[in-house]
Amino acid sequence: MKFLLINPAIGKQRLPAYFPLGLGYIAQILLEEGHDVSVLDINAYRWSDDEVKQQLRNAKFEAVGITGMVTEFNAVQQLSKLIKEINPNAPIILGGGLATAFPQIVLERTQVDIVVVGEGEVTIKELAESLDGCSSLGKVKGICYKTKNNIYTTQPRELIRDLDTIPFPARHLFPMERYFRNPVPYLRMFDPRVIPANMITSRGCPYRCTYCFHGLWGYHFRARSADNVVAEMKFLHRKYGVTGIFFMDDTFVLDRERVLAICDRLIQEGLNIIWAASGRVNLMDREMLEKMRAAGCRAILYGIESGSQKILNEMRKGVTVEQARQAVLNTWQAGILPVGYLMIGMFGETSQTVEETIRFCNETGLISGFSYATPFPGTELYIKAIEIGKIQPESADQLLERWGEWGDEILVNLSNIPTEKLKSIKRNAERRILWGNLLRKVPLYIQVLGLPNFVREGGRFFKKQLRVGKFT
Repeated sequence: MKFLLINPAIGKQRLPAYFPLGLGYIAQILLEEGHDVSVLDINAYRWSDDEVKQQLRNAKFEAVGITGMVTEFNAVQQLSKLIKEINPNAPIILGGGLATAFPQIVLERTQVDIVVVGEGEVTIKELAESLDGCSSLGKVKGICYKTKNNIYTTQPRELIRDLDTIPFPARHLFPMERYFRNPVPYLRMFDPRVIPANMITSRGCPYRCTYCFHGLWGYHFRARSADNVVAEMKFLHRKYGVTGIFFMDDTFVLDRERVLAICDRLIQEGLNIIWAASGRVNLMDREMLEKMRAAGCRAILYGIESGSQKILNEMRKGVTVEQARQAVLNTWQAGILPVGYLMIGMFGETSQTVEETIRFCNETGLISGFSYATPFPGTELYIKAIEIGKIQPESADQLLERWGEWGDEILVNLSNIPTEKLKSIKRNAERRILWGNLLRKVPLYIQVLGLPNFVREGGRFFKKQLRVGKFT
């Protein structure tokens, strides 16, 4: 069959953020099954609506696959309508977080015909065979589909146990030159000439943070072997000249022995690749951090979220403020840049809990902005927001049309702080964290980045802060 895979536009940035790994994996699976695959990467090219229409008119396809997060509901709705206008007989398949969290609503309110619930690499094989006339859709596990006015749900799909069996993404079908221009800050702070790429080496997370969506990969941690991970890094280095990798795992460091094995292999191979990955404060130790640094790690991203134990307990983070403090300090001492993500506006948030977070950042040298605590569909936070009346059940699905605004707006205020006051507290906290670290923690940044990189990045940082008004 002739498949057209579409990557919708995400956000408003000029360049695409990261390569769409999920779509890349699906593309390679279909190619290996003998299908004809082409890609329409709207997110990479940032085409206008008219240009998208023209691209679709020029494309030759018998079936369409779209990837989409919950924040892309509007894009999926518009795209599916346009596709049906151009080729009404082509079945439209949606995969990703949106399909998994809201299969029924997607089928009811868009022109999508089939949604893939959960992992798609095995499902797409059977689905393609079914669409080719080899079997009925009802026999394909892990999908929901509609025929006429009826919606059907098949048996759940089992999780893929051995991730090494999944082939590397079909990056050659995508405009990689555009992704290489993506300014990955945690890598280019160390080398402005770095050619970046993103990878994922594990799926699933056993932790129960209330704001995390586990619908796609579940709670059972599954990981690629060290050999498999390093093989893909070598491939990217050899084929595309990649010199920087951002690992997008939920918790890259969960299996300590695997992390050490990956590091040992990278040191043995002598690859000229720097990298960044996610950490978890209760899993870090000096030995592992030092081995990661020797293997090319230059930044570790921590979901700090809050410097208040009260808020961490509310989130069910399963960590303490002291563990977070020690992990950040150990990361600095290992010569790695600690990057912290912060959240404001959680259930129970007060001016005092925000004050504790400001103090934590100024003590540890973290410079970070806040995101608003947002109850994404499919999370425990979302369920609780409905239970206590922060989201009305009858209007819950209507929020789908606004999830794309979550980075800039408070879509659901979970705290008891008035919305405008919460915005003011956020702005003030970000300024105080910035100013609190500018002078007192400069030696840390020079030590980790090196003086030339610190001067260059510092200049860029100041210009950006002036543009967004952080110094006012």
